Amino acid sequence: MSKKFHCPRCKNENIIEYEETFDCPICFLEFEKADFELYEESDILSINEKMAIIKTLKPNSNNSNKKKDFN
Repeated sequence: MSKKFHCPRCKNENIIEYEETFDCPICFLEFEKADFELYEESDILSINEKMAIIKTLKPNSNNSNKKKDFN
């Protein structure tokens, strides 16, 4: 029997399930199933939230390759 998932934000149990993720049609958020095994429910982030964190931590590749003009 497979584990029943639900949205960690709104607690909706009527989710759209995929192989490794699921969508909440109420919150419009997508979550990774593996996170339910690794983290407390209150610590689970949506995929969009994870990507936003990575984007803020990742150096801007466009600016890091430019030479500085000191004129």
